Amino acid sequence: MRHIPNEVLDRIIEASHDEAALVSLSCTSKRLRVRVSHRQKLWRGRFEQQFPQRDDKEREWLCQYKRTYQAKTYVSNAAEGLPSQPDDSPLDWFDAYCKRRATEYRWRHGQYAVNRLVDVADACPRGVRLQSIPYAPRRSSPDKAVVASQWQLISQVQPTWLLESLCWDGIDVENREIWDMWRSDDYLVIQTMNTSNHSVRRNALHVWHFAALDVPPQTIRTKSGWIHDVSVREHWLIYRWEPSTLFKQHFICVYNLAKGSYCSDARDDLAYCILRTTADSVYIAWIESDRDSYSYIAVTYNMWRIAPGQAAPFQWQSSKKTEMSDGASTITPRRIDDNRFIMSANYDFEPNPGLPPPLVLVELVDGKTGTVMEEKWSRTMRISRLQPIGSRNLLMVEQGRKTVLLSLSDGSVVHRMHYVHLDCWRISGLYPLNDQWAKMADDETWADPKTDVSLSVHNATQVFLPTAILYGTNGALTVVDYMGYSRR
Repeated sequence: MRHIPNEVLDRIIEASHDEAALVSLSCTSKRLRVRVSHRQKLWRGRFEQQFPQRDDKEREWLCQYKRTYQAKTYVSNAAEGLPSQPDDSPLDWFDAYCKRRATEYRWRHGQYAVNRLVDVADACPRGVRLQSIPYAPRRSSPDKAVVASQWQLISQVQPTWLLESLCWDGIDVENREIWDMWRSDDYLVIQTMNTSNHSVRRNALHVWHFAALDVPPQTIRTKSGWIHDVSVREHWLIYRWEPSTLFKQHFICVYNLAKGSYCSDARDDLAYCILRTTADSVYIAWIESDRDSYSYIAVTYNMWRIAPGQAAPFQWQSSKKTEMSDGASTITPRRIDDNRFIMSANYDFEPNPGLPPPLVLVELVDGKTGTVMEEKWSRTMRISRLQPIGSRNLLMVEQGRKTVLLSLSDGSVVHRMHYVHLDCWRISGLYPLNDQWAKMADDETWADPKTDVSLSVHNATQVFLPTAILYGTNGALTVVDYMGYSRR
């Protein structure tokens, strides 16, 4: 290889579709590493093709990688007194490609760094926050909630995990308990319930920006009724408020957390999901179901653009009708990506082929006159649980103990000679490449950290990110970090 001209090497690299072989080649000499790694356009194209950013978990992984990569340059410059911003550095797409594939491999093979977290940080660390995992046990006191955060400190070379407390100033934490928790990349939302008067269901939502956990939260209170169906995506918070169970009146409430704007509207009891977001508006799909007969449901699915702060914040965009079966359960929508969502109902038995389907995929189509919804395909089948796998354009359908893979393109069954589905893929959202997946043996298993007796996390509460897991049990917190693993 030493005598091959660089121009010939470049042509070989460009023509090769075996990324693993190229990575191995880059490890053989400094010259070959330079020739392979410097093909940034090639590696960016391979990354975007194999790990599409329309998938939420893939996007979350890349955002965390960008923060880590750019923080190293920022902290290095800050330590030397040089001017720099955390987002100044362009990405190394060869490094990103290698690390993304390595992260999935480490999940599968149980290769992680263990971080035991005990003491809460006294002050906000000096450095760059890389990722945060909130821990808020249900039915516990609000002051028990903490955030495990990974920081690139100016004083250290390697990232470190720290515990941060939440500021509850102005909140009567003694008479409240945690009910639920949600998070986006930038925001943490905790729902609490009053415990002083059980006859009145007063619950509240408390919102922090992860960059300001030491500041009192924005608190959304209700005088009565119930907050439910909470969704948080980017800087948008949406929930349904039911003032009274007697009158069955519902409101849909929408907050732009970045701008502090809000709007609400009275709506019938309906189900919704967030589709798309922009800086000023959020697009949602909501469905209304009407049982016209015993055998099927008439479903109307609508798309609305909601823009708090405008004179008419709720703006209808598109509407369609279809017929579905519900299997005596509830038909609900679920987002796949910015352009697709599914409507489905659990069916614990094999439905009658002559009945309408319990599973429908809807696609958003952008045209000159606006965005419309089109029913792409439907399936009549037993459904116990659904798992969209957007990065592989698949929908996993659990049918009791049986599992079926459907193509998100047309709903057809995807047949594989060797099929295995590991829990680490489901909880991390990071899947191997299709050719890797197809070649895995039927007895392939995941090295679940809960089976590691040295960790003592068998019965722990767990919170997942694409790069790490936080375990909490009896006040002890442990982070297993799949990005921080280094071979010894």
